[in-house]
Amino acid sequence: MHLVYLDETGNTGTDLNDTQQPIFLLGALVVPEAHCQSLESDLNHAIEQHFPLIAEDGLEIHAADLRAGRGYFKKATVDARLALRNESENR
Repeated sequence: MHLVYLDETGNTGTDLNDTQQPIFLLGALVVPEAHCQSLESDLNHAIEQHFPLIAEDGLEIHAADLRAGRGYFKKATVDARLALRNESENR
């Protein structure tokens, strides 16, 4: 069994000629069941290390928020946001 996370960006409506959204992208992350718990644990650890005030059960991290400094990351510095993004390189 695998955990599969799908996400999309771009024009999902019926106006396929919308010049403001000329590209539609669908991506997937597929994780074997044996790695799900360690992946979740590593992510929770990274969040607790870099953003202890927002570490909570059920927190959903959006890459767009992390990149743009929105949502949970509204008051975070660019360096702090990059540190969380780069955490996987340190493991």
